[in-house]
Amino acid sequence: MQCKLLDIGQSKPIMTTQAELAAQLKQAQTEAEKRSLASDLLANSRQRQYIDLALRALAQVQLDDSYRPVLREKALFYFMADPAKDKGGLIREAIARLLVNIGHPDDIDIYLKGVMTYHYQPVNDSAQNLRAVSLVGLAQCDTALGLLHATRLLGEEDTAQLNCEPSMTAALVLGQHGQMLPLYQFLLWRGIDFAKSARVEVVARVFELLNADFPDDLLERLILPYVEMDIPAVTSGIVNAIVDKRREALYPFLVNIIQTTGRSELRHYALIMLAAAHDAILTEQLYELASCAPHHHIPSYIEAVEVSNGSAKETILATLRKRLR
Repeated sequence: MQCKLLDIGQSKPIMTTQAELAAQLKQAQTEAEKRSLASDLLANSRQRQYIDLALRALAQVQLDDSYRPVLREKALFYFMADPAKDKGGLIREAIARLLVNIGHPDDIDIYLKGVMTYHYQPVNDSAQNLRAVSLVGLAQCDTALGLLHATRLLGEEDTAQLNCEPSMTAALVLGQHGQMLPLYQFLLWRGIDFAKSARVEVVARVFELLNADFPDDLLERLILPYVEMDIPAVTSGIVNAIVDKRREALYPFLVNIIQTTGRSELRHYALIMLAAAHDAILTEQLYELASCAPHHHIPSYIEAVEVSNGSAKETILATLRKRLR
C-alpha cells in the first residue's frame, strides 16, 4: 500500500490501496500519469493481476534511467523467489524488455541471470523468452559475453517449437555481429534435427544469415540434405540465401528445387523470388522453365512472369495464357 497525505487542514494520512492505484492507472490519460501510477503499482504490489497491469502500462510509454530502481528491485525479487511465483519467467521477461529499451550497461547482472534461467513445468522448459530477451540486453552491454551465450543458446535442446526461442534470437545476434562459424556449426550438427522437430523457422533464418563471403562450395554441400527433406519453410530460407546474395554458382539449385519439389507453395514461392530479383540470369532461367512448364503449373508461372522485367516478358506471357485456354 502507498501512503498519500490529505489536503491542507486534514491531520491524518490516507492509504491508497493497490486496487485504487490500478483503477487510477486504467483511467490515466497522459504518459506521465501512466509512468507514475504504473511504477507505484509495480513497486507496491505482489499480486499478479496488478503487476501485469503495471508492466503492460510501462511497456506503452518511454522510460528513462529513473525507473530502473523499481524495475531492478522487482526483477531481483523474482530471481531469488520460489520459481512458482513467476512461472515461465513472464514477469522477469517483461521487466527485462523494459530494461533493454532503457539500455543501461549496469543491468548486465539481470541479463546474466536471465540467460541462465530455465523453468520446467513439469518437464518442458517455459522460460525460453526470458533467455531470449536477456540475451539481447547482454549483447548490448558486453558484446563478447553476449556472443558466447548466443553460441550456447543457438540450437539448445529446450528451444521452443512455437517461436524457436531462444535459438532464433541467438542466431540474429550472431548474424548481426558477423559470426559465421557458430551459424555454420548449427547447420552442420543441429539443423537437421531442428527441421525434423518442427523448429524449421530458425533453420531457414540461419541460412539467410550466412553472409555473401560464405564460400559457395561449403554452402552447396550444406544445403543438399535440407533440400532433399523438401520442407517448404526450410527450403524457402535456402532460396532466399541464394537469391538475396546473388550466388550465381548455386542458381542451378533453384531450378532443381522448382522442378523436383512436390510442394506447390514452395514452387510458387521460388518462382516469384526468381522473378522479383530482376537479375538477368535468374530471369532467363525463369523464362526457360516457363517455356516447358507442366500445364497444371502454368498459373504460378504466369504470376511470376508478370513480376519479371525481361525483354521477352510479354511473349512468354502470351504463350502461357494461350496454353492455359
